[in-house]
Amino acid sequence: MTSSFNRSVNAFRIVYLAPVSRNAKLAWRWWLGELSDILPKNLRRIVASKKQRLIVSTDCDDLVFQHGSEYALLLSQDQVLIRSLTLPLAAEENLREVLSFEMDRQTPFTADQVYYDFVISERSSASRTLSVQLFVAPRDVVDNALATLAAAGIQPDLIATHGLDNEPGEPINLLPDDMRGNRGTIVHWANAALAALALLLISTAIALPLIQKNQVISSLEADVQSATLAAQASIQLRQEVEKLVEGSSYLVRKKQSEPTVVRLLDEMTGIIPDHTWVNRVDIGNGEISLQGQSSAAAGLISLIEASPSFGAAQFRSPVTQVIRTDQERFHLSADILPGQDE
Repeated sequence: MTSSFNRSVNAFRIVYLAPVSRNAKLAWRWWLGELSDILPKNLRRIVASKKQRLIVSTDCDDLVFQHGSEYALLLSQDQVLIRSLTLPLAAEENLREVLSFEMDRQTPFTADQVYYDFVISERSSASRTLSVQLFVAPRDVVDNALATLAAAGIQPDLIATHGLDNEPGEPINLLPDDMRGNRGTIVHWANAALAALALLLISTAIALPLIQKNQVISSLEADVQSATLAAQASIQLRQEVEKLVEGSSYLVRKKQSEPTVVRLLDEMTGIIPDHTWVNRVDIGNGEISLQGQSSAAAGLISLIEASPSFGAAQFRSPVTQVIRTDQERFHLSADILPGQDE
C-alpha cells in the first residue's frame, strides 16, 4: 500500500507540480531581466556582479590555484568523460535516475564508481527526444583531489572541467551531493535577499499602473479565456499523461528486450550434454560464445539451434582432437534471440 501511495504522489508531482515549477522559474528570470534594465548603472553593476572564485585545477597530479573567494576545483579534460545521449522526452522528469541506469551501457563505469552531472542541450517536440550531455568523473580521481584540498583546509563549492565556465546556463557540478551547500550559504542568501528587496521596491512603483491596465484588459478577455480554458487544460493533461506513460514504460521495455545473463546461463546449462564441459563463456553484443571440450562436438550445433533462446549457431574455429583422448576441442557461438524473458 505504501508503494502504491508513493507512486501516486510521484505521478502527481510529475504531471502537475513539475510544469508549474518550470514555468515559475522562467517567469521569475524574465521579470528580473526586465527590472534590471531600469536600474541605475551603479546599482545594476552591484546586483549583476559575479562571485569571485578560488579556482583549483588538477594538472599532472599537481594543484594550480587562481585567486577568488568561491572555491572551484577544475579537473583536467582527460579526467572527465563526456557523452552525448539521445533519450525519450519523457525521461526528463526522472533524468538523473535514467542516466544512472544507462551508466554501464554508455560508459566503462557503473553508477557507484563515478560522480556525474548533465546538461540538457536540446528538446525536440517533433521527435519527442531529449539531447543530453553527460559528464562523468571516476570517484577515486575526485576523492583524491578532495582529500588533497581538505589537507590544505579547502572545501570546494563546485567541481567542473577545463573549458566549462559554469555559468547559470550550464551549471555543471561534479561535487558529491553531501558536500554541496556547506559553505557560503548565509552570505549567498543575504545577498539574494537584499537584491530581491531592492527589486521589489522598484517593481512596486512600476507595477501599480500596469496592474490597473491589466485589470481592464482581463475583464475584456474573461469571456474568451473561459471558452478556451477547458480545451487547453484537456490538451495539456493528455500530453502530460502520455509523457508519464512513456517514461514509466521505458525502463520496462529495456529490461524485457534483453534476456538476463542468469537466464541465458541456465538455458545453456540445460542444453549442454554430460559428455561436454565448458571452460569459458562470453556474453555480449547479442551473442553467446562457448569454448570447451566434448566427445561429440559436432552435435552441439543442432542442440543449441533447437533452443528458442538461441539461433545462428556456428563454430568460430575448426574442431580439433585432444591428443590421446576421445575429446574434441571446440569454440562456437550463437545469437541471443530477444523477447524470451517473462
